[in-house]
Amino acid sequence: MNQSNAEPSKASARHRRRCRLVPQGDVVTRAYGLLINLEDLHRLTRRYHFEVWGTEERISKATPEEVEEIILDERGATLSRIPRQVYRYFPDFPRLRRNILLLDPGNGIWLFVMKDNSSYPALHAPVGPEEVRKVQKLLGLEHVPVKWYKVPPGS
Repeated sequence: MNQSNAEPSKASARHRRRCRLVPQGDVVTRAYGLLINLEDLHRLTRRYHFEVWGTEERISKATPEEVEEIILDERGATLSRIPRQVYRYFPDFPRLRRNILLLDPGNGIWLFVMKDNSSYPALHAPVGPEEVRKVQKLLGLEHVPVKWYKVPPGS
């Protein structure tokens, strides 16, 4: 075995330090973040679909009902892609394991969590107005205010 495989590189060590998860507690009652409603989720899913597939061919040949089915099928992937995209574009952005919460199942309201009250480190995660604006712009959610929300039990 050569040495490069035996020891992690300095670059990967820096990456691990920078990408450390913010410790969160088991219970959260309030979370600071960006609301994502069904309309926003639909728009993001369409955008991600074109980024992943690189073409509109699949959707252009589909009926409106098939397009809706494709978009509905890809919503879960979109919800997991939102934090990954934010963390990829902004490597120093605080990373939370519990970063997407369903706040209102009846109306399909989700929250991209930037910090929460489950632990001291999660409550004091360094997220300032400039970072918030960058995330809003990246996701195309400049129209959505970022604020603290009550989290329903079990979310």
